[in-house]
Amino acid sequence: MLLSFNAISGWTQTIPIGDYWNRELERVEHYKGKPAFTTYKPQLKSTVNFKNITGEVKDSVKYYSMLSRLIFRDHLIEFKKPEYTITIDPLLQLELYQDLKNETYNNTRGNLYNNGRGAIVQGRIGNGVEFQTIFLENQSVLPYYQSLWADSTGVIPGMGRHKEFKKYGYDYGISTSSLFIGSKSWWNLGLMYGKQFFGNGYRSLILSDASMNMPMVQLGMQNQHFQYKSTVGIGQEQSRIPLGSTGESLFKRKLITWNYLSFLPTEKLEIALMETVVSERWTPQGIVAPEVHAYVPIIGVRGWMAQKDSNATVMYGSNLKWNANRNTTIYGQYGWVFKGLGKDALQFGALFTDIGMKNLDLRVEYNQVGAYFYSQNVNLMSLTQQNQPLGHASGSALTEWLIRGHYRWKRFLMQGCYHWIQQDVGNAANPYALEYGVKIGKRDFQYFQGEIGYLVQPHTHLCLWLGVTQVDELKSTLDNSYKTNITGQIISFKITSDICYRAFDF
Repeated sequence: MLLSFNAISGWTQTIPIGDYWNRELERVEHYKGKPAFTTYKPQLKSTVNFKNITGEVKDSVKYYSMLSRLIFRDHLIEFKKPEYTITIDPLLQLELYQDLKNETYNNTRGNLYNNGRGAIVQGRIGNGVEFQTIFLENQSVLPYYQSLWADSTGVIPGMGRHKEFKKYGYDYGISTSSLFIGSKSWWNLGLMYGKQFFGNGYRSLILSDASMNMPMVQLGMQNQHFQYKSTVGIGQEQSRIPLGSTGESLFKRKLITWNYLSFLPTEKLEIALMETVVSERWTPQGIVAPEVHAYVPIIGVRGWMAQKDSNATVMYGSNLKWNANRNTTIYGQYGWVFKGLGKDALQFGALFTDIGMKNLDLRVEYNQVGAYFYSQNVNLMSLTQQNQPLGHASGSALTEWLIRGHYRWKRFLMQGCYHWIQQDVGNAANPYALEYGVKIGKRDFQYFQGEIGYLVQPHTHLCLWLGVTQVDELKSTLDNSYKTNITGQIISFKITSDICYRAFDF
């Protein structure tokens, strides 16, 4: 659930969180020519130059049948009246894989695929009520390296907990929703089940979209130079409370709160400060009421009060974004844990849009997460959600370089990326470590992907993709006495909507 106060004029549904939408947001805000908030996501469509995003620009191509208009331009279903507007669009994540390595695994599993279907419904009622809901149901038989991650964590990154599907497959789904009740002034009120993302990078080290959705309540305000969000979320872990009268006990839950303040001193610069507090809701003695600091929506005050709570984790963070020119965004991020096993995380990067030619984008990014950064020596109080860190999906004790390039000509697409992660193996990388442990080894992970595609439906960024992915992960002990190598070389054909996060590039 989400509670939010922002200026509303027209649409107030949220823009999806994802690399494509984040890059488009930076591109249109460069062109807008006035200050814009982009370090906090999801942004409301009404607060940015949303009509200039690719899927919303008026299509001048002539279509000679209703079917072609529905496939390539229009919403599948649209009800539009002065007093209300409702649109419905299908979502697809249909993927076929051919792994050129891991022959024994491939023979055992047979066809490798993902079958994902869903829909997005959004609309408004009058001038003050806006809503959006998304659901996506998946059944997958995953390539070898992806199945190892799913089996070891019990989750599909970005989606959440999975269940058994047939003999070797995974059944999982995702749903998000938001409801906004607002005015045409500087505030609105809403409810959401979903995610937040803090930062301008491909990754966020302090709050990303890689973990499972949660219900949230948020208060917010905005004017030309300030944007403020105060959020309360209910997190949970894959550990159940003692079995009671029900056949399946609930998961153990915790309270996660955020205060986020963005400031635009100039049209080119955005500075943001954040505090995160994780506090108890479940104890062996039963469920406890939230501490007083959970109700304090003032940045600095909530964190200061929570520092005195022995069963709370407090993290502070900052984001800095500088639009150096019309085509260049320089960004950085820093996170620091007040108490816990780990201390800090650092990111810096640059996004270049329309470099040399229109619609050619390049991102270069460096990430460093200190040992034990997401860990806490009090049970369940780590910076985690459903077996995953709230920030970098790989966990702590790592450094990463990534390069990502994208090009679009009319509806034809090309994209490629290279990720390189070096990480400690042992307690230092484990977000659920309760104490310091001996470093037992190291991990070297390299990920390459190249794809060509075609944009079918701009509203949901539904694309056809043909690609190749190369994965190499080498784990070794410190003395190199034992090594294990996980590799994959995958040819993929996909028909996917870029709305819901699901990736294994870490």
